[in-house]
Amino acid sequence: MVNIPLHTGDGAGRRERIMDAAHKLFRSQGYEHTGTREIAAEAGVGEGTIFYHFGSKAGVLEALSRRFSSQLLESLSAGEPLEELAFPVLIDRAFDSVHRFGLHHQQLGLPLDSPELTHFMIAENEIHLAFIRSVLEAHRQRGKLREGVDVTAAAELLLAMLAHAILTVFAYGRRDEEAAFRREVNRVAAAFLKSSI
Repeated sequence: MVNIPLHTGDGAGRRERIMDAAHKLFRSQGYEHTGTREIAAEAGVGEGTIFYHFGSKAGVLEALSRRFSSQLLESLSAGEPLEELAFPVLIDRAFDSVHRFGLHHQQLGLPLDSPELTHFMIAENEIHLAFIRSVLEAHRQRGKLREGVDVTAAAELLLAMLAHAILTVFAYGRRDEEAAFRREVNRVAAAFLKSSI
């Protein structure tokens, strides 16, 4: 029988400890090689607590994805009002964030061909799309968006293009082309706007 030191505290504290423990173990061992029992032991909680709060190991992964995305969006906006955020600045901050922290799937030990990566990316995309839609809508309200731009479609296109550019540069090893990718993503983003902002 394994003695696991249990921590007392509120549910939010336990959730955070579980996510911190999972992040540490996923990063060092990989997602596939980490079990819920190990996560529970590292977090100092019973294994059932993971299932209570997250439903499964995949649920922990989704929660980590949402946390990473929220942190990224905080760094992208840097506390500036949405209507003041210029797309060239946002795009540069996105690339710079990957330089500082790496790609999220790499932080969690998820290989690009992992089936769990799809689940992870869906959770991330929801948050990123909402953010880009909010920025576009703020620009529309300030009269900076071209007439007839479908905000939802534009957000989908911008996110797809930016995500692909970042993956190409950082995951597929084409770092020597980063400046060109940044420039072209900015050029396409500018097409939605009335003028350069």
